[in-house]
Amino acid sequence: MYPHMLMKIVDNFQQYYEKLWILREKLEELKYIKLVPTDDIGKLVFSVKDTTISGEELFEILRDNYHLEMEMSELYYVIAMTSVCDTQEGYDRLYQALKRDRQ
Repeated sequence: MYPHMLMKIVDNFQQYYEKLWILREKLEELKYIKLVPTDDIGKLVFSVKDTTISGEELFEILRDNYHLEMEMSELYYVIAMTSVCDTQEGYDRLYQALKRDRQ
């Protein structure tokens, strides 16, 4: 692999990492929907235990109203898998959707 290509790949992952940490910090401030700690920085696990909606309902809201496709949902949780291909606009939509912080 050419050095300039390798540097571009490294730069892309560095930007991904930085954007993801900023998003995680914002998500940790939510009052009712909780970001559950994981060992995988790219996996966002949301708990809706302290809200009036289920994980399945949040999954549908994110898909239908915000055009965000989550990995899976169940009664109290929703999982989002992020990647280096995700955009800042997508992160912003996710934050705005969850910021509504459904009680």
